[in-house]
Amino acid sequence: MKKTVLFRVKGGPSIGFGHIARSRVLVKTLQNRFGVRAKLSINSDKEGKADIVVLDYPGAKKEDTKAKRVIVMDDLLARKRFVIIDDSIKKASHKIVNKTAKRVLVSMGGADPYELTLLFLQYIEEMKADDLIVDVIVGPYFSNVKGLEKFAANTSLKINLHKNVKKLNPYIKKADLAIIASGVTMHECAAARLPALVICHWPKWEMFKFRKFMACGTARSLGHYTEINFEKFRREFSRSLDYAARSEMLKKAGKFNRLDDKIKIAKLILNS
Repeated sequence: MKKTVLFRVKGGPSIGFGHIARSRVLVKTLQNRFGVRAKLSINSDKEGKADIVVLDYPGAKKEDTKAKRVIVMDDLLARKRFVIIDDSIKKASHKIVNKTAKRVLVSMGGADPYELTLLFLQYIEEMKADDLIVDVIVGPYFSNVKGLEKFAANTSLKINLHKNVKKLNPYIKKADLAIIASGVTMHECAAARLPALVICHWPKWEMFKFRKFMACGTARSLGHYTEINFEKFRREFSRSLDYAARSEMLKKAGKFNRLDDKIKIAKLILNS
């Protein structure tokens, strides 16, 4: 009889979409590679009958469920630096770096609770980077969509706002540089070998995870969101547009491109 694995996940304006995204990848892996009945339960406590329950949301603990076999995703991933990447992302992999950066992707995740998207667009405008095309991903839990629309309509920048985006692949493939937030997207850009600027929007006590990722050299750091300012952004953005800097990031991302632990994690879940 096939095992049933239920992923109880949460997403929303304060949490974002990352937990849902990574659990969705693991559900597909369990279904396609192991023939397991796996499903998602989003923002719900209902479990039904499941052999294994996986809890994937901030602050999750085993006491949150009456299931006998329980896995807290953050506890599992804390054992080592696991990387979970959807196979489709690698199809967007960059092979070369264009001499001149013409297209920038801005993606602050599913929620952007600190309105970093608008802030970075204002910074780019202040730098008078009117020659760039800026693709902006508007997440499902963004609270200031009207503010972004108003800015895009009145700026001299060439801004494309993209809503209801199911897959980042097409935007990653077209971009020469990404400005992104810590989380699933920074792993996806690294796996696709897209040079990136990354800002940490996690709590400061989780900065150690951010620093571990940045040590790979696949991206440049904008630091913690509470410490960002125009001069810091201007300096790092200008450096990252440079051909040599982007070439170096793409080169280092070659090693990251081969990382993918979703099968290992699926096995750990089944053998728990």
